[in-house]
Amino acid sequence: MRKSNRRATRWIPWIVMACAMVSSGCALFAQVHRKPPREAAAAPALAPADERTTAEVEAALQSYSRAMKAMDVDAVAACFTADGELVDAGEPPNRGPANIRTFLSAFKDVHVEANDHVTESVFVLGNTAKQTGTYRQRATVGGETVEVRGRFTADWVRQADGRWLLSRMATEPAP
Repeated sequence: MRKSNRRATRWIPWIVMACAMVSSGCALFAQVHRKPPREAAAAPALAPADERTTAEVEAALQSYSRAMKAMDVDAVAACFTADGELVDAGEPPNRGPANIRTFLSAFKDVHVEANDHVTESVFVLGNTAKQTGTYRQRATVGGETVEVRGRFTADWVRQADGRWLLSRMATEPAP
């Protein structure tokens, strides 16, 4: 396999998920996992999302997934908040729609044939949501078909207009 194909293959799971979320995600994580000062009340806990919120977050994920399948880098980038992150362990995060767009544009030769997400849970805290589940993607890179599977975590922030945007998207390929 040529060097450029190996590089593209390595990034397929991240392309799929752009997989796809930090300031709000980190704030949510920190708020949920920090120990409150003794005199302060405990921070509100994540709660399972109601049916309407779950449907809204799921619709946002499926919109993101369709954009990834089409490799529409503008539509994918538009799914993120201004400081949203696409995270890859061991690599600097791709932060913000412009950087995410530039990063994904490097994979113009990747053809995504299938891109599926199955949500396992959606939890909310105010205008933030954390969604977890599994993903599967099949893509062709330089004539070679590659299939990846794994887990995803999507951190969402509800905008003033009601849209849900990613503040952090992370995938973890299965071994």
